[in-house]
Formats: sequence, structure tokens, C-alpha cells
Amino acid sequence: MNGFIVRGASAAAGITLLAVSGALPAAAQSAGGHAAGVTRTWLNGVAASSGRAAFAVGYSGNGPLAVKWNGRSWRPVSSPSPSPNAIFNGVAALSAGQAWAVGDFSRGQDSPRILIERWNGRTWRRTPTPGVPGVGQLLGVTATSPRNAWAVGSSGDPNNGSTRTLIVHWNGTAWKRVPSPGSARGVNAQLLSVAAVSARDAWAVGDSGLTTQNLVLHWNGTSWKRVPTPSATRGAVLNGVAASGGAVWAVGTVSGSPYGTLILQWTGHQWIRVRSPSPSADGGSQLYAVAITGMTAWAVGYAGSRTLIERWNGTAWARVPSPSPSGPDDLKDVTAVSASQAWAVGESNGKTLIVRWNGTAWRRQAS
Repeated sequence: MNGFIVRGASAAAGITLLAVSGALPAAAQSAGGHAAGVTRTWLNGVAASSGRAAFAVGYSGNGPLAVKWNGRSWRPVSSPSPSPNAIFNGVAALSAGQAWAVGDFSRGQDSPRILIERWNGRTWRRTPTPGVPGVGQLLGVTATSPRNAWAVGSSGDPNNGSTRTLIVHWNGTAWKRVPSPGSARGVNAQLLSVAAVSARDAWAVGDSGLTTQNLVLHWNGTSWKRVPTPSATRGAVLNGVAASGGAVWAVGTVSGSPYGTLILQWTGHQWIRVRSPSPSADGGSQLYAVAITGMTAWAVGYAGSRTLIERWNGTAWARVPSPSPSGPDDLKDVTAVSASQAWAVGESNGKTLIVRWNGTAWRRQAS
């Protein structure tokens, strides 16, 4: 079980129902766990296909929230809501006319069920999903073509310590469940993020549920296989993964007092830990998501009650000044399309937060 607090990532909206112990801020809770009348809003995921087409998703306080960047401003876009507790946890964009959003919803006292919606260039529409026993949550999504998309999360019964990793695949016609390793009897396992390079190369990361041991899976075109991670990262959770060309990064949190950031790099043969800034003030720091563009990579999360952004320059990770309007603030996801175009999203004092990289600095945008 997790011995530290996870405050949300693009995947975080579902973590409360899984293996996290201790009280969590509302930003890390599934919408299904909110009390009546709660009006907090936040963004869990962001994805861009170009500088003129980006999508961000989360929770509106009364169902899923979706906004779209048109090259000038962010505008809300309506989406079907199966219940007021429905939430989007992640988003993937192929183009201005093709995107996927995933999450979960519940009705009344029912257990959460998986939710998938598709953007067709004009509207979001619900898509039929495969059956999932017990609780079902999708926490991350990626797509490489109209015929290849992956979504990951968890399924089962967290109250009895038996959630398992969940992976579903879009083949151009339907979503199908795919066997996924990384689960053990009597523990809560979950996949929090997924990234694909091609139809034969994809990565998924999360938590095995075994003393908070991180989990990395790789798709080789035929099946998902577990990949070892450095022994020094035991007692850690990987929240985000990004892959582009030959570069693959995973980020997360390592337990401790205080807890700190964790960044792993795939060398082509093995995962290695890379030094990362880990501010320790006000309770520690965590990273939730990572994005790659060219030789640059971005990682986002929070440090204490402030936003945290780190950048890889090809040699080392360094902290970069980031807007933190009022606190408590955090960034749950990041996407980048060029050296001068990137976005990160999250929450600032109970409201949505969007910041943009313009090639020189991160600036807050109206959301």
C-alpha cells in the first residue's frame, strides 16, 4: 500500500479507490467520491497534435470537463455525461478532428465503470466499452493512428484488496480488453499512464501494489511484458510515461520523509534512475507526468503547495520557474509539440489551471 499521499496526475482522479492510504485532497479524488455540492474543478489531462489543436480534460463539478485550444484561446466543449460523477482522467489527440478521452463514472451507490469518449472534429461521443468486472477505471490513454490506441487503469474490488491492472485496445473498430501482467493476489495494482510509439511499441507504468513497488510494462506487438526497474526505486510509484522515437522517460514519486521526485530513463536495454530536482520544503515533491519534444523533455507535478516544472536539456534535469497563482497548486499533465509550444494543466486553489510554454517562459492562460 502507498504510505504517502498522491495528489493526482492525469491518472490521479481514480487513485483514491485504489491503493492510496491517508486522506487525499479533493483534486486527487474520483468524482464519485465527492460529497454533494462540491464545486471544485480541475484538469487531469492535456494533449496536443499541433500548436493550433490541443485538448484538456478533467472534472467540472457536475460531470466531465473538456476544453479545446483553437490556436488563440481555450474554449469549453460539451461532452456526454452519464452521471454528475463522471470524470475524464486522460486524453490523447491525433489531430484537430480525432481525439480520445477516458475516465470513469458511477450512478448512485454503484461502483465506478470505465468511460471512453471520442472527438470527431465537432463533438464528443461516448464509445462502447468492453465489460470490466467490479470497479473499472481508465486513468491514461495514448494513440498513434486511427487504428491504434491504448487505455490503461484498474479493475476489480479495491475494498477486498484485489484490483488488477487493466488495459484496453482500440483496433479501429472497437475497444477490446487485452491481458495485462503486474497484478498479484490480495493487493491493489493499477496502471496510471501509457505511451505508444507505434503499433508494436508501447509502455505503461503504475503501481504493482506490493509495498508500493513501481510497475513498468512493455508492448512488443504481441503481448504486454513486465520490465524490471532499478532496485533503488522500490517504495515508489510511477505516475507518468512518455515515448518518442528512441527516447522513453517515466516519472513519479519515491517514498520518504519527505517524499521526493523520481525520474527513470530507458537506455534501450534497461531502466536507469536519473537525478532530478526534489524540493523538500512543505512536505516534499512529486512528479505526475512527462512529455518529450525533440531533445527536450518536460516533467510536471508539485512541490509543497506550489507547481513544479522540470526540464531535460539533453544532459540534466533542472527546475524551471512555473506559475503558481494562489495555492494549493499542482500540475497533473503536460504535452509538448515543439521547442516553443507546450502546455501543462492541473488545479489552482480549487479551479482549473493551464500554463503554456512560449519558448522562453511558462505563462498562465485563461481557462
